[in-house]
Amino acid sequence: MISVHIPYSTEGNIGNSYNNIIENSKTNWILLLDHDVFLALNAKWYEICMNTISKHNPALASCWTGSKGSVLDWIIYPNSPTTSNLEDHKKCAIDVFEKNKFQVTEVEKITGFFMLVNKQAWKEVGGFSNNGICGVDWDYCKKLRDKNFKILRMNGLYVYHQKARSWLNN
Repeated sequence: MISVHIPYSTEGNIGNSYNNIIENSKTNWILLLDHDVFLALNAKWYEICMNTISKHNPALASCWTGSKGSVLDWIIYPNSPTTSNLEDHKKCAIDVFEKNKFQVTEVEKITGFFMLVNKQAWKEVGGFSNNGICGVDWDYCKKLRDKNFKILRMNGLYVYHQKARSWLNN
């Protein structure tokens, strides 16, 4: 079973929020999502995650996204839509699954928009750092790599990460 959470921090310390969620989770697998991720584009998302867990048992896993304008080429799907139209992103999600099914690729690091966390690995590396928001995800990846844990990208799963605008700035 995977528990799904959208972490939030009023103190600007997302690592602390991640750690509290994982520590209090009754499951061994926790999916941490940014609030602006459209997960339901692929109805098979849970099946893809469970397949990755059962066949590869990674410490951490993520997926493709379509957030443009990023230098994160290892998670930005090359043919993702340039629009914010959800139907375009749904078609992309279907295409990504049809092409890649349950394939995975080992990656050096992932970002916090979609993190499927193995609770046992989290315990072994001492959890996420508690030093703000930026870089907490990459710091965690480094801790995992230092202990030779696997970090995977699920190649058959695509989610749209709508870079959110603050309601204060609209």
